[in-house]
Amino acid sequence: MSLRQQEFVEAALTLGIPTTRILRTHIIPKVLGQVIIDSTPPVPIVMLLEAFLSFLGLGVQPPMSSLGSLIAAGVETMEEYPWLLIFPGAVLAITLFSLNFLGDGLRETKTRVITAARPNMAMRFAFSRSQASCQSEDFIRSPQFLGQGELAAHLTKY
Repeated sequence: MSLRQQEFVEAALTLGIPTTRILRTHIIPKVLGQVIIDSTPPVPIVMLLEAFLSFLGLGVQPPMSSLGSLIAAGVETMEEYPWLLIFPGAVLAITLFSLNFLGDGLRETKTRVITAARPNMAMRFAFSRSQASCQSEDFIRSPQFLGQGELAAHLTKY
């Protein structure tokens, strides 16, 4: 369902709130997180592609510098000055790993937020799996598999 058809947008339009304010206060904050999460995976790929093309000599030309061109210059002088190859390569590797971990972390955080928004569904799933896989009544009645009402009764009991 698109955001324009959501109830809060229709309510704001009904109240006569200007469209720019609805965009700024309601729609952009809801969409911005997903845009950031979806834009992180292509960044390391593009950086690696640019470095590779610059290493081959097809990317950034000599007045400008690139990690790929620095690595290419380091390969030419590798025997005398190995740090000219090691440091640009390490910077490229660390940057690519960092951006990949950032994208994975953002995606995982969003998944946790969605799961936290529906805890009853996760609890029901865990409870149904415990009943199917365990015959022990004590294990099934452990606090991690109790429903909300049963959990409150269990906590007041002890």
